[in-house]
Amino acid sequence: MNKVVATFVSVLASATAPALVFVIIMLVLGRSEFVPFLFPMFAMAFVVALGHSVVLGLPTVWLLLRTNHFVLWSMLCIGFLVGAAPMAVLTWPYSQSQYSSSAWSDGVQILNNGVPTVAGWLSYAEGAAYLGVLGTVGAAAFYYAFKRISSNYSFQRTRYARR
Repeated sequence: MNKVVATFVSVLASATAPALVFVIIMLVLGRSEFVPFLFPMFAMAFVVALGHSVVLGLPTVWLLLRTNHFVLWSMLCIGFLVGAAPMAVLTWPYSQSQYSSSAWSDGVQILNNGVPTVAGWLSYAEGAAYLGVLGTVGAAAFYYAFKRISSNYSFQRTRYARR
């Protein structure tokens, strides 16, 4: 029963942490006109992060627990992949030879005659890395919440700890 509660609270933590980081980044990098939209942005980011946590995160955590590889480093790597992979797959910059279109972003050409340019690939990688970092934040939140709540006593003070 304790593992069920730990998993439930950890999933909520893994969805809340990246949503908060997303809103803080929008507040810091954005302008004051974003302030009225902070709560809707948080709610939307929370729902997306919760979906990632439940659909992609829980099966991988279960696998890590079964194979005794549930350590912080593996959780951070899995979190990066869980955060980056869905959007990376959905926004894959492929070339379509039947269309000869070009695209520009901030004055830089990212698509030339239907083929992504180096700037286009860098823009793609930047977006995937940003979401990967948010996934890493969620994985760290899950890891620390799960370790703290589960029956593992590794976070409790021992008699040898300094006071």
